[in-house]
Amino acid sequence: GHGETILVVDDEEAIRAVAERLLRKYSYEVLLAEDGPAALAVFAEHSAKIGVIVTDVSMPIMSGVALARTLRKMQPDACIIISAGREDDCTPAEMAEIGIAGTLPKPFTQTALLRLLDQVMSPNRK
Repeated sequence: GHGETILVVDDEEAIRAVAERLLRKYSYEVLLAEDGPAALAVFAEHSAKIGVIVTDVSMPIMSGVALARTLRKMQPDACIIISAGREDDCTPAEMAEIGIAGTLPKPFTQTALLRLLDQVMSPNRK
């Protein structure tokens, strides 16, 4: 990374902690949120500097898909990565409709996360 800010949204503290440690190690700034409403609050405050949002699909209160839709309304060009387990219900059609930049299969490896971030942030991704 080059100091880009990543917002990581996951209701599991362990996953947030691992992601934060990893991303900081690779020179990313990290913001964390434990659910959709918290993520929206963080995003509203820091939207100018958030480069990528990585959100879990299955969370209490608000699913990652619902969160992605709302973020997209707040910032149409937001770069959103959805992290989903095999049992999570998010179809490719939904992903396309919301305009998801990438999907990260759970449980994800550090390499997979770093590679995906690199892909979605490289200038020629369009």
